[in-house]
Amino acid sequence: MGPAGSGRRLDRALFLLIFVVVFMSHFVSPAAQTSDAVWNMAVAYSLVTQGNANLDEFEPMLASINYAATEQVDGHYYNLFPIGPSLMAVPFMYVLLKSGAGLTFFNEHGLDNRGPQQNFDILVASILVALASAILFLTVRTAAVPPGAAMLLVFIFAFCTPVWSTASRSLWTHGPSVLMLCLTAFLLLRGRAHPSSLGFTGLPLAIAFICRPTNAIPIALLGGWLLVRHRRQFFYFVAWAMPVALPWIAYNLSVYGTALPGYHDPSRASGWNSFLVALPANMISPGRGLLVFCPIFLFSIYGVVLRWKENRLRDEFGIFSGVIFLHWIVHSRFAHWWMGHSYGPRAFTDCVPFLTLLLVPVIPKLQSDRTHAAGRFLLRGVFCAAVLFSFFVHFRGATTNAVHDWNIEPVNIDTAPERVWDWSDPPFLRGL
Repeated sequence: MGPAGSGRRLDRALFLLIFVVVFMSHFVSPAAQTSDAVWNMAVAYSLVTQGNANLDEFEPMLASINYAATEQVDGHYYNLFPIGPSLMAVPFMYVLLKSGAGLTFFNEHGLDNRGPQQNFDILVASILVALASAILFLTVRTAAVPPGAAMLLVFIFAFCTPVWSTASRSLWTHGPSVLMLCLTAFLLLRGRAHPSSLGFTGLPLAIAFICRPTNAIPIALLGGWLLVRHRRQFFYFVAWAMPVALPWIAYNLSVYGTALPGYHDPSRASGWNSFLVALPANMISPGRGLLVFCPIFLFSIYGVVLRWKENRLRDEFGIFSGVIFLHWIVHSRFAHWWMGHSYGPRAFTDCVPFLTLLLVPVIPKLQSDRTHAAGRFLLRGVFCAAVLFSFFVHFRGATTNAVHDWNIEPVNIDTAPERVWDWSDPPFLRGL
């Protein structure tokens, strides 16, 4: 077997290893969240058992929490949040029910947020995150990153970001979105050698959009790039999106009477009243700041600078950079920019695949013998310190419920969002 064959065999082995390790470590992490994900698994149950997406059969449970996170349309109750995660959970729910296992959604007090339902939520979410991590490994290998460095980037992705402290803590919209965006990035970088891969990106991006409306940003940027640079693949891009987009639009028309549900209404991101407050808070505040909770992504900025110096920001890495920047701008225009009862920069969870890939240009700088010895030592030291601190922050988010209680103690964050600037009480230090 030649070197290429040995390399592919190693990559396959590492792919499986990453999936198993990430799945097991995320699944056993004890901290659980519910919040926006509260009805996602119930919708999946309804789809499998009733053939519809309404929650009418759960009406006593809805009443037990005052119909939170639901909306009533034409006399039926529906999940307020996107249907995408529930659709992703349908195969898992089908297997569970066919196996004869039951799923308890409530106890004598009403909704059972940390019982069997929550465990199944975390099981499914952990599988999706583990698969995303394994695909990210293949993506960075496609970018010619050596196996050891690729494993480091996967570690950062899976354990030093909201992928661990948010995406796998329940079946949020973020887990399925991150998986689809990792697949998109893989196809995009594979397109360098196999241009036909570019057209397939329309499918995972369409799925990502029905999970998170902000994924309209990578759709617009990648679609525009394909239209200019790879026009033939642009038409395949649109065609591959249709099997997801058309049934979803038909469903929305049948239920809401509009092509887009309320959660995807663009006007939700049209506010300017708190923009100048939200913009810095989403990046550097101790309660929600991306660069505070994930200082390793300071090196992603360095990666953009390196690409700019090489005049290479017109390629895929330019798209990654543009998605992150526009996501920051658009999200900061939401009136509810602090994302309610969340841990840290939940809003940036969907950007983590792109932020991690922007670390790729930094890897040669960490390894290069051409760099001055003192400078290389300093760069490596700061990089390692950023990785360790990021790991600590998200380890706490995935394993300690006290850090999530920060959202309601001493004052509910939804009534006092200015608390995100309280440097005397950062969430990740709660309970120490």
